[in-house]
Amino acid sequence: MNDTFLANLLDSSPGSYARDAVRRLRAASEQDHGTWQESFTTWIGVLAAALRTGRPSLFASHLTWLRAASEGRSESTEFLAAGINALHKALSGSLPEGAEQLLAPYMAAAEESLGGEGTLPPSALEASPFASDAIALLQDLVRGNAHQASVRVRAAVASGAAPSEVILQLLLPVERELGRLWHLGELSIAEEHFATRIIRRALGDVLSAANLEAPERGCIVLAGVAGDEHDIGIAMLGALCELEGWRAIDLGANIPAEELARTCTYSEADVALISASMATQLQAMGETISTLRQHKPALRILVGGYALAGTGELWKSLGADGYSETLAQALDWIQQA
Repeated sequence: MNDTFLANLLDSSPGSYARDAVRRLRAASEQDHGTWQESFTTWIGVLAAALRTGRPSLFASHLTWLRAASEGRSESTEFLAAGINALHKALSGSLPEGAEQLLAPYMAAAEESLGGEGTLPPSALEASPFASDAIALLQDLVRGNAHQASVRVRAAVASGAAPSEVILQLLLPVERELGRLWHLGELSIAEEHFATRIIRRALGDVLSAANLEAPERGCIVLAGVAGDEHDIGIAMLGALCELEGWRAIDLGANIPAEELARTCTYSEADVALISASMATQLQAMGETISTLRQHKPALRILVGGYALAGTGELWKSLGADGYSETLAQALDWIQQA
């Protein structure tokens, strides 16, 4: 038995392993277990993804993220430790001989992550050159005032600020703050989604105010891999590329590999940017890169997204040409591609 074989076992029946973990958790605790079936199923998917890459830190980072969210909401994190213990026992009791030895470093990394620093980062709004505008824009978004948000963004461009700086120093920090507030429990999912939609419209305001000329740099196609539902980062990078003279084709989230490959082929793309938000999407990212190579071998492929955070040079083993942690890094890489 090896890590890949064990990952396939976990993926073959995550629901049954999750049910066993819920049963064990219920026996050990009297707390509400209503959402644990879904939580354990997600954890098992992340664990399988970590096993495929051979990186226990990938599983640990998911627990660190959950711990930070819980601490941000002033909730106890003891339930996470209880959950890991229940999942470990469920898997050890259900999987074939040899699995426990393979699981040990992953479970140890997860347990260690619960004892480390998990606090959410502080707000970045005050550090922005557009601090006052950023705070006011955030208030517009939270209040659902799309018109005033549009007016404010257009005013920032009209003030003489470079359109790219308006995206990187105004819209991006505000979008990050929305995510932070959601973690803190101060925004609902609906409020966060609506605010993000307004930010997407604001990107259009920036491009419209920039009076762009015909693109001369080449073509870049941007997409989230199949299963990834987050695309605001892709939209921002696409807008930045347009400002730099690229013909940017933003396909958005959850794009099947074959569809992306066909788009890159008929659009004669020079660069493809692929994003993934969760560790469970890394396999899809690798498969997407392989498909792109088959259809367009000379295509330059850049990858990004939270799924790759802290994974070192995993992007190389996935077959990509480059990895960027930030939008600014991505833009620099694309300019040199």
